[in-house]
Amino acid sequence: MRIISKFSPTLSALAVSVLCTPVLAQSADSTQPQQLQRVEVTGSHIKRIEKEGATPLTLIRREEIRATGATTITQLLDKLPSASTNFDTGRSNSFAPGSSSVGLRGLGQTSTLILLNFRRVAPFALADYNETFVNLDSLPLEAVERVEVVKNGGSSLYGSDAVAGVINIITRKDFQGLLVKGSRYQASKTAKFGENSASITGGYGDITKQSFNVLGSVEVFERDGVPSWRPLLDDVNPKYKAKSPSFGTGSTYAYPGNLEGVQGLAPMDGCKTVTRGLCMYDRYERFQVQPASKRVNGIVSLNYRLGELDGYAEAIGSRTETAYDSAFQPYGIGLGSTTWGNPQTNEGKVFFYRGLPKEHPLNKTGYEAELRYRFVDGNSSQSVTADQYRVLTGLRGVYKDLDWDLAVGVMGGKATQSQSGSFSEKGFKEVIGDPNVDVLAPDFFNKPNGYKLGQANSAAVLAKLFPTYGYTGKTQQTFFDAKLSGEVGRLPAGPVGMALGFDLRRESMTITPTDNLRTGDIVGYGVSMSKGTRNFGAAFAEFELPLTKTLSSQLAARVDKFPGFGAHVSPKAALTFRPVKELMLRGTLESGFRAPNLTETAQATKFAFQSVTDDKRCKPATALVNDLLAQMPADGDPVLQARIDNINQNECGNSVAIVTKNNPKLKPETSRIASFGAVFEPTANLSLSLDYYRIERKAEIGTQDPNDLLVKEASLPAGTIVRSSLVKDLTFTPAEIQKYGVTVGRAEQVVGMFENIAKTRTSGLDLSVRGQKRVQGLGVFGAGLEVSYLLDFKRWSEARNGWGDNLAGRYDYSRTTYVGSLSHSVSDWAQSLRMSYQGAQQLRGDFYDTTWTEAGCKVKKLQADECRIAPSYTFDYSISYSGIKNLGLGLNVINLLNDRPSVDYRDFGVPSGIVPVSVNDVKGRQFKVWAQYKFF
Repeated sequence: MRIISKFSPTLSALAVSVLCTPVLAQSADSTQPQQLQRVEVTGSHIKRIEKEGATPLTLIRREEIRATGATTITQLLDKLPSASTNFDTGRSNSFAPGSSSVGLRGLGQTSTLILLNFRRVAPFALADYNETFVNLDSLPLEAVERVEVVKNGGSSLYGSDAVAGVINIITRKDFQGLLVKGSRYQASKTAKFGENSASITGGYGDITKQSFNVLGSVEVFERDGVPSWRPLLDDVNPKYKAKSPSFGTGSTYAYPGNLEGVQGLAPMDGCKTVTRGLCMYDRYERFQVQPASKRVNGIVSLNYRLGELDGYAEAIGSRTETAYDSAFQPYGIGLGSTTWGNPQTNEGKVFFYRGLPKEHPLNKTGYEAELRYRFVDGNSSQSVTADQYRVLTGLRGVYKDLDWDLAVGVMGGKATQSQSGSFSEKGFKEVIGDPNVDVLAPDFFNKPNGYKLGQANSAAVLAKLFPTYGYTGKTQQTFFDAKLSGEVGRLPAGPVGMALGFDLRRESMTITPTDNLRTGDIVGYGVSMSKGTRNFGAAFAEFELPLTKTLSSQLAARVDKFPGFGAHVSPKAALTFRPVKELMLRGTLESGFRAPNLTETAQATKFAFQSVTDDKRCKPATALVNDLLAQMPADGDPVLQARIDNINQNECGNSVAIVTKNNPKLKPETSRIASFGAVFEPTANLSLSLDYYRIERKAEIGTQDPNDLLVKEASLPAGTIVRSSLVKDLTFTPAEIQKYGVTVGRAEQVVGMFENIAKTRTSGLDLSVRGQKRVQGLGVFGAGLEVSYLLDFKRWSEARNGWGDNLAGRYDYSRTTYVGSLSHSVSDWAQSLRMSYQGAQQLRGDFYDTTWTEAGCKVKKLQADECRIAPSYTFDYSISYSGIKNLGLGLNVINLLNDRPSVDYRDFGVPSGIVPVSVNDVKGRQFKVWAQYKFF
């Protein structure tokens, strides 16, 4: 009771503060004065004492990391207002499954540079089509001391990829003792979504007394797989259910199937679930919610003193294993066709779903009968195993008051992806037959040693029909870098700071698909392959020049030389002005760049798929769907519903095959970056900053947006967009073609090459408030606020020959995002309350998106307020106790108020949505408990 009584005033004060203002937690450690020393911070190679410089910097300390409840680096960065992350949970259909990444300012994962202890980390060994990035899952969290985020540029100091910003993850140094920690995460609504983590960190030696310190840390993470949505359907937001007749329903693509007879579709013998006279399959059984994952990350660092020299060595390593389950392969005429291609010949391919021939013993109609089937004996699964490492050693010293540092190292990784569950074109013809002929062979689905419908099939037959396919990727870099920094003279206003250095690297990357992917044998699958090696290097210089007692400048430039184009110079100029001690005005102008990577310069053709909005087909298809919905009986009609689902899938947001060839004439992407702002520090414990940024990225490497190409289709060269014939249209009957004014067949393929073709422009405001206050008898209160306000985000349109619409406030681009919280510590207790906010979004995308305009939403039976995503708030709470010697205990409550994410009808897929994309819709309130013990 004594503890509760002592703690009650604190809770009351915190509650009042939360009602008054939302603010971000600030570390509330000891407020005792510490000896000031110059340290290097991200955004400058020159060591400094001041916390704030010319470049805006966000700092996340160890205590703040713990308060977020994050278990991984990805979860931590996902909480930044300026960041967007791609989790491994949603990458099953990408070219780089089993990985996670982050991007700043909405500019993507390739425009954000990830550093570990101020040096680069090897990219993930599998490229996401043409994009290479650092896999955040390979980086340890428990060993992290702090994370520094530069949200605007950085190429003038760090080189390629630092367009949107730099994220520097800095690990602990000089740790002594043995610390063991474990945690358990769990969602409250269900016993699912569990995560376990454990770590052991040990350090020995004092660099000042014993001339060495060695630190080692190993952490293990395991996430439970959630293979099925079926047990979670009752927890889904009812608003989704009300908008989709498909929600919760079974599928007529079933096992052992439905076959057309003289009275229409009817169940085949052996069906266990019959509804309204049809065999039904629970499609939710294999709709995976969350893949299982196991990870082991480790780091060992050694610092030692040799006379006047300091030596260091570091080794990091990781292994991640991710297991995905996917839906069993459906089969039926209503699924239309699947397009893909042969990378060896650049020839497009089409697979048609067919019925049973009139000669088949199960067919009683006398003509080709419709078959709806599910290959439940196909092993639809995917596994990814990835290893990554970095080993380096170096020396530091002082020469004539200048600090020097040189290091040599090697880093790289390997990833193996193995998948099955999709048809082999060759195997299908061998064990079932050729579906692309005008008249099916009599033995189609009835070969003597082939696949048997609804029967047990041999492993040999299934291996031919559903072979294993995938990729092996390897990447490696060797590097040698050096840096010299310090004061090199004085001006009347003060000392001149300087940093010089170079970086030499040799890089190789090989992505090897299996032979069946290389030859285009797997139906509907693209391919991305690469094999290349290159040498490149850079030199940089940075100067800090005090112009007056109150005005200082920073000048920096880096020269990078990659093969294939001339040396690229990235300059930077910055000013800081202090009219009074408490106020600093700052501004930067700089240039950034991204060099073409080895996957973009490889001599290979890539095949992929992209969802497009084809108004020539989608508008009449939507009208047809509405007419069909009007015919739907009150108690439903599985056959009619299946047709509606197929029309939506094939026509509105259908996938188009993208055939992309390499381009040896690619040049670097470049950017111009400007930021201007002010920092106000009225006291030592309070800081406020407001900064404006503007980034314009040019010569972006990519292909022309298929949506853009569809808008200007009439002006394109023949063969750029390949469409199917209207003669055998798989969506519209001849009568419907006339009724709804359909003039073209379905878009199946878009052919192009990598080009320096696009531009993006974005600007916004960043507000930061941080402070802490000790209150006698109540402890230390911390407060802060991090706000990102998007002014504009535009992409260049070739169709318009100008900028597209301003996407700020539209789909995926909230205008306002912020994170705010309060923290408090007293005696052995510490607590914090965080609030995350994301502003409203229209469902509409860029100018070519007519499907999700207000008029388009009305067609989908959505009201005006449903044609947007409402603002969302999430509160998280954390508390920890350290009153028992060597023991620490903590609790994190994520989504404290048990709020749902805002409804997103676009992601859901109205009017035939199956499940919400965000699993947070069914997670509800979540808990994480942790404990740690320090043995010595």
